[in-house]
Amino acid sequence: MPRLPYEMMLETFKSEVLPLKNKLFRFALSILGDQDLSKDVVQETLLKAWEKRNDFCTIQSPEAWCMTLTRNFALEKLRSKHYKTTKLMEEPNWDNNERSPYKLVEMDNTMKIIDQIVTDLPVKQKETFQLRDIEGYSYQDISEITGYNINDVKISIFRARKSIRAYLLKLDTYGIEKSQSES
Repeated sequence: MPRLPYEMMLETFKSEVLPLKNKLFRFALSILGDQDLSKDVVQETLLKAWEKRNDFCTIQSPEAWCMTLTRNFALEKLRSKHYKTTKLMEEPNWDNNERSPYKLVEMDNTMKIIDQIVTDLPVKQKETFQLRDIEGYSYQDISEITGYNINDVKISIFRARKSIRAYLLKLDTYGIEKSQSES
């Protein structure tokens, strides 16, 4: 295998790996639920990527490879340490000028409920849902990142969405039934 000059390796690393750090962080956070541990995972991923910089020319998709590293490091931390669960999304980014205070509170409450539902999902569903619906990866990319069969990926995402939808409908319906029975 031909060895790349240091400058080329550095440029490749800067252009293909460093821009992924925020995405890697969000993915690690979705698994761990802890910002500090997630930052550690991203740092470990970037260090590992730098160590393997000589192999970049053989890696088909550096992004998928980094996501896989992040997943593996996060799962390793999850297994080896006690961790505390925090929200997947700390602060929603609402456009305050276009929303009434009532709507902002309602949307914030809904996001908190969805966050809790996603947090309570089984790891496989949470992981695939995060990659597909939050990060925007294709089913094939998710399969490569997680190592799950593509059909398992599709089924996990379907079940995660179904669970979220069912829980929200149950909450919504409960509110209607309760107000009708009070009349």
